[in-house]
Amino acid sequence: MLTRLQAFIAKHSLLESGRSVAVGYSGGADSTCLLHLLYRAGYDVVAAHLHHGQRLEAGDEQERCEQFANSIGATFLSGHADVPAIATATKVGIEEAGRNARYEFFHQVNRRLGAKVATAHTADDNAESMLMNLARGSGMAGLAGIPIERDYVIRPLLWARKHETRRYCEENGLWFHDDPANEDSKFARVDIRSNVIPALERLNSKAVDSASRFADILREEDALLDAMAAAMLENSEIANEHPLQFLVADLEIVLSTGRLRHYPFAIVRRGIRLLAGALGAAADFEQAQKSADAIRLGEEVAITFEGGLAVVEIDAETVRARSLRRMPSYRQPLTIPGETISDEMRWSLVAWETSEEPARERASLTAVIDPGQAQGNLYVRPFEPGDRMQPYGAKSERKLQDLLTNSHVTSGMKAKLPIVHDMIGPIWIPAISIADRVKVTGAGRRLAMRLNPLGTREAV
Repeated sequence: MLTRLQAFIAKHSLLESGRSVAVGYSGGADSTCLLHLLYRAGYDVVAAHLHHGQRLEAGDEQERCEQFANSIGATFLSGHADVPAIATATKVGIEEAGRNARYEFFHQVNRRLGAKVATAHTADDNAESMLMNLARGSGMAGLAGIPIERDYVIRPLLWARKHETRRYCEENGLWFHDDPANEDSKFARVDIRSNVIPALERLNSKAVDSASRFADILREEDALLDAMAAAMLENSEIANEHPLQFLVADLEIVLSTGRLRHYPFAIVRRGIRLLAGALGAAADFEQAQKSADAIRLGEEVAITFEGGLAVVEIDAETVRARSLRRMPSYRQPLTIPGETISDEMRWSLVAWETSEEPARERASLTAVIDPGQAQGNLYVRPFEPGDRMQPYGAKSERKLQDLLTNSHVTSGMKAKLPIVHDMIGPIWIPAISIADRVKVTGAGRRLAMRLNPLGTREAV
């Protein structure tokens, strides 16, 4: 089994030789086998064990797990979750609550150690997942089963059968225990394991191996279709020349409805799902289907994606998708001279004293003001309702809301845009105007400011 494990890891580039790896270790035969194999393969192994708070004997089992990990030279790391309470609070079943708790624990382990987390899913687990997803009406991604790798989680045992991991533990004299929940037929996965898989194996003794091969094919073809859908989105995107577009590159996407209509319906539907994912949301089948129908028929429709994190607005000309995530407010002092940075908002604002003439363009990302006319220390914050300013050359104050709207500043841009203030109020709205009261009128001191996308380096 060691040779097969090493070949699988190498084939899929799951781990670099000698690196640290955390193993989701329950003490069952599968995770015990994986922990021991990775240790033998020369990796720096951490046994990551989560107490689920479900059974009285779980505490004793945790102690045995720690003893075994220590016996082979693995570091032991444990956590605790009250899975029944989580299930009640989140209104999900025990199975789902347990899975959510485990992956939250794995996330914490990854952040703490900076190492990948290996779970001991086998070919049997993969076949069970495929059948469960089939019953739920999943698409290709669900029917492809358990991913070999996703983010920091890897599954190096997807090629192995459960009877093989159990035999490995027995032949090597390794301690393991059987979780009673794995025999409880009230759980859907156990029902499939005990009844459906055996029925399929009576038809074909290699049914699980065939399912693994089918999953590999679907995984590759699903990736191909995703690539085609991504290319369609790229070819259909309408370029936005607004100077503040860089603020919302990850929040707003505009596509040409006419261009999308030239693509097959199935690719458009898949593209909608990718579009939602790019904005941190998820589109279910019905939402993707309705969106694709509206594009094909030229109908007007607005759909809020699952979870309420993004919306797509479709008409005969455009498909506009935007994130609905609320941006946190902020207030930062302006560094003079120097660079003020917001990693979260993805901008930097450089300020320096200068002798250069003010920019002639009002809608510029650079401004030159008379700092002597500003009152108090300068700082930046986003727009707030009620903000007012007398723009350069104007005869009276205007609402910033009107100035932003007239300059086609979108809601996403508005939430991120750093507006420079003094103690009286706004003095510069990048890409729109400075305040008339800080305009340069003589040959005195001048302060230049420039708004850049984060990562742009400029000398100050």
